[in-house]
Amino acid sequence: MESGTSLSAPVLAGAISLMYALPCDPFFQLAKSNPSTAAASLVDIFLQSGDQNASLKGITTTGKRLNMLNAISTLRLSFDNCINLPSPRGSLAIKNIKYISSGNTFLIDYLTPDETPVTFMLSDALGRLVKSEMVTPPIFGDKTYAFSINSAFDNTLEIPVHGIFYFSLVKGNEVVSKSLFITP
Repeated sequence: MESGTSLSAPVLAGAISLMYALPCDPFFQLAKSNPSTAAASLVDIFLQSGDQNASLKGITTTGKRLNMLNAISTLRLSFDNCINLPSPRGSLAIKNIKYISSGNTFLIDYLTPDETPVTFMLSDALGRLVKSEMVTPPIFGDKTYAFSINSAFDNTLEIPVHGIFYFSLVKGNEVVSKSLFITP
């Protein structure tokens, strides 16, 4: 079994290669225009993104071990969110709803435990279904859905775009809801 520098050198070389291969244009441009600054950036990223490990204290300079997910996340944040990371997962939830009046659109931040389709439902204060859409959550990037209601308000209910609205997120038998009050 390999250990020490016999193992760490090829692992770190692979980690560096992966970082240079990521689709991060700002970092790629820096590597082309100023390779030494790009290399120094990677050193800083690896040093700050490692996991503290008590068993490495006194053995390694930092007492940390390489954590590639943290390193990729740090590169992403350091270079204008240039990489789409895997979408967050968790219990079914509507985290936030923002209404954009200029486009009659709701931006809904949500969580799902996986990428199986879910249904967004919008109801008015009287419980009337205004609109329903089935969506497949993304594998990469944020789980934010733009729910346009322009077509929903062309119906016979003639619902004004102000008042209390209820959003429901449905996955199988599980339902979570959140309300939103829109002032005229």
